[in-house]
Amino acid sequence: MLKLTLDGREMESGTYNDLTLSQMIDGLEKELAPERVIVAMSLNGQPLNRGDEKNNAAKPVKELDSLVIDTQHVGALAVNTLHTLIEYFPQLKAHVEESIRLLQSEKESEGHLALGSLIEGLQMVSSAWHGISRFLEVEGRSPQEVMPKMNGFNGLLKDLLTAQQNTDIVQICDLLEFELITILDQWETHAS
Repeated sequence: MLKLTLDGREMESGTYNDLTLSQMIDGLEKELAPERVIVAMSLNGQPLNRGDEKNNAAKPVKELDSLVIDTQHVGALAVNTLHTLIEYFPQLKAHVEESIRLLQSEKESEGHLALGSLIEGLQMVSSAWHGISRFLEVEGRSPQEVMPKMNGFNGLLKDLLTAQQNTDIVQICDLLEFELITILDQWETHAS
C-alpha cells in the first residue's frame, strides 16, 4: 500500500488504489486548488521531475511504495516568485549586455544563441508577472496595479523578431540597449 505524505503529514491513500499516479496527482491538485499548489514531489524516495512524472503517469497507485508531496499557499508562492524576479533582474540585464557585446563582435553566431536564451528568460519573467499579479495580494492595490506596464514589451519582442529576420544587428543591439534595458529597469523598480 502506498505511503502518501502531504506537507509532512501521512495521509490515507486507500481511496487512490484504483487510480494511476497521474489521476491521483490530478485529483489532489483539484482538492488543493485554488489556495495551494504542488511545488515538489518525491516518488519512492526520489525527486519527481516532469520527465519522471510523465514516465510514471500510467503506473497504478497500488504498485507504488511512497509519494511525498509538498505544497505551498499561492500567496506565499507569489511572494517567493517576486523575490526570485528581483534577484534575477541584474543577471538578466547582464545577459542583455553580453548579448550586445557578442552580436557586435566577431562572435555574432554566439550572440544570436545568447539572444535566443535571453528571449526565453524574458518570456519566463513575463509569465511570472502574470502569476504574481493574480495571486499576490497587496493591500490597497488591485491585481492590475501589481502587474507592471507590459504595453511596450510585446512590441519590443515583435521588433526584435523583425530585426532578426532582416539580420539587422544594429537594430537588434539598439532595441536591446535602449528599449529592453529601460523596460527591465522599470520592472525591477516596480517589483521592489
